[in-house]
Amino acid sequence: MREEIAAVSCLAFCERRRIGIIGGRTEKVKAILKIYYPLIYTPWKKRCFIIDGLGFLGFAFSDLTIPDILQFTESLKKSSVLLKDFMETLDYGTRLFSDITKSAPKDYRIDYLIGERNLLEILSSLSNKSALINLMEEEKPKMIQPRLQATHVKNVVESISQILIRLSAEVNMLRYAQKVLESEVSSHLEMLSRESSLVLREYRRKEKEVDIEINEKIRCFNEEKLKEINEVRREYNRKIRVLLKEREKAEKALLKNKILLEKQLKMRSYGKNKYSKKKVDLHLSRIEELTRRIKEIEKAIEEIEAEESNKIRDIEKKYEMLIINEKEKIEVLKESRDADISRINEDIKKIREAYLDIKENIMRIISGKEMLIKSIENCLFPIKVDEITIIGIPFYVVIYEGQEESRLNLYPPIGLRCSAEMVKDILKHNLKQRMTRLLEPFKKYWSGILNVLVENLDKDAYLSGEVKRILNEGNNILLSRNFMDILKNGLEKLKEDLWLNSQEENEIIDFYMRELKIENSELSG
Repeated sequence: MREEIAAVSCLAFCERRRIGIIGGRTEKVKAILKIYYPLIYTPWKKRCFIIDGLGFLGFAFSDLTIPDILQFTESLKKSSVLLKDFMETLDYGTRLFSDITKSAPKDYRIDYLIGERNLLEILSSLSNKSALINLMEEEKPKMIQPRLQATHVKNVVESISQILIRLSAEVNMLRYAQKVLESEVSSHLEMLSRESSLVLREYRRKEKEVDIEINEKIRCFNEEKLKEINEVRREYNRKIRVLLKEREKAEKALLKNKILLEKQLKMRSYGKNKYSKKKVDLHLSRIEELTRRIKEIEKAIEEIEAEESNKIRDIEKKYEMLIINEKEKIEVLKESRDADISRINEDIKKIREAYLDIKENIMRIISGKEMLIKSIENCLFPIKVDEITIIGIPFYVVIYEGQEESRLNLYPPIGLRCSAEMVKDILKHNLKQRMTRLLEPFKKYWSGILNVLVENLDKDAYLSGEVKRILNEGNNILLSRNFMDILKNGLEKLKEDLWLNSQEENEIIDFYMRELKIENSELSG
């Protein structure tokens, strides 16, 4: 307490401002007050929420707005039989939850609720200190009276309760929708799997039937082909036999004429036949004619054989095409089977993709809302209180008085902690810098309250009125009977801890002695 007042007095001394451009006058330290900022501990089950008694602080958060998703879950149930309806419901659900996650979150604020982590941590660490929880009787007048009434505090807690109920209901609604979705997706995937098995079984049956039918037709086609080929061969064999007989006859005649020709030639060489020349010419002419005829017959045979081959080839091609057409029935059946299986697989793929998309968005929304619930529940203070309890957070107010106006400075509670690292270079800094460093360990924890005090001290009539009331009720530490004793003892302790030197100590003591002398003379005058 003494060191704290001494440190604040040092800061008050250091932060005086010069009055006017010309002259060496500085502001007077008119008053040093210790005030208490009111926080209200409100029961909540086995813990409590902390409410800002002046209503400056609040807990801000953002949340996605959730429309009524009952239509989606009901549509899922109604579409449990027809795949077409189910796919339409999935499309609707995909758009619904995608729109929710893409929409801008709405900003909310729970007025008066303390949710700043630093502040909650320091309150938790100090919660067992009597100065924080229960003010001594002489300290109570220094408390800024809460602006909130008990009914208002209950309304704040009720609003928190309603928000938590709403968030929990939305999470439950989303989890129910996810459960129904998973059930219906599983059901339809199972139905599609059964349909796929039935399709494959049916097509295997049809393939066997068609295969038997095709094999029978192919057997018939082969028999008919063989029959037609044999008929063609018989027909052309008859034609060829006629030509072969004619060729054989021509060959015999040719041979006969060759023999006779040879005989005539021998007789003429012996001069026995005076008509041999005519006969020779006759035989030669006949031989030439028969030779030509034999060639014509052979050419005709070749043409007939070629025609036969062409006809047989045409027959084979005809039946080959018939067999191919029959075999294509199996391929058509397989293509139809593959198309049906592909359709089923495509439906399965669409269902799984839509399910994963919807599930991911639902989980993202649930995660955000559960984090929000946790962040609100983290505002709960781990202390059980049976009724609404008001506590005070101590701050120091220094009032400076200039030539025509006064101003105020605010300081948080000061912790006198000096580490080995700090000792090395404390005295390298000037007094103001040292006192400022003295504030730093606690300033970050109390910055939330300190900032709203600084921001509202001049513009909030209720707050400024309370500070004036505390001052007017004789709570000016400077005017207390033992102020100089407290100051000297505190400065001595600060000097021992290397926060100031002897010269600075004497200078500060002299300053406050002069200030008190002037103040006392003004009061007595």
